[in-house]
Parts: sequence; structure tokens; C-alpha cells
Amino acid sequence: MASGPESVSGFEIEALRRAGAVVVRVAGEVDLAAVPWLRRFLARALADRPALLVVDLSGVEFLGIRAVSELVRARRAAGEATQVRVVAPGGASLRPLTLAGVTREVSVTATLAQALADR
Repeated sequence: MASGPESVSGFEIEALRRAGAVVVRVAGEVDLAAVPWLRRFLARALADRPALLVVDLSGVEFLGIRAVSELVRARRAAGEATQVRVVAPGGASLRPLTLAGVTREVSVTATLAQALADR
């Protein structure tokens, strides 16, 4: 799956293949208006049944609780066939994931290189 960047009101998302994985890059504010876009990209990425799905939140300035729920939904939808990892280097992306307890269910790394390693 590869899908060029799409953007809406302070939010940008794209999907690409990298090192045998599907990487969904997210940037800007992932608020309620952005959640349908995130859900669609994650569903399309999982439809390809990749061995690894990486959601890169490095460029995120705000991560709303609904977006956090979508990451958990994607992890559960992936089942055993697909590993799901999230890149959250800190601040705006890591804090909401930690507070919501997502780090217990989804593997979270600080860099994309770490997320793509150890497969």
C-alpha cells in the first residue's frame, strides 16, 4: 500500500512501503476532524496484511483521545498476522499514549529506525 499525502485543516497523513513494512506517517493536529482520515488509512494498510504496520507520529503536535482509540482499534484488527508499532518520540504523541495505557498494548518506539528493526 502506498498512498500520497492527504491533508485537511492542520493534519497530514500518508502511507508508504518501507523496508517491507507499511508506514503510515501522521503530522499536525490529530483531532476529532482527523480521526476518519486516520481510520481509513489504517484500515487500508491492514487490508494488505503486512507483516508490520508502523504508525509514525513524529510530526504530531496534538493527539486527541479518539485518535489514540483508533491506534488501539488498529492493533486489535491486525490480529496475530501483523505487528503494529507506533513511533512516538515524546511530548505531544507519547504523553497521550502513556496516559491512556496504550503503551501496554501497542509497541511504542522513539524512532522510525527502531520501529522497523527487530522483525
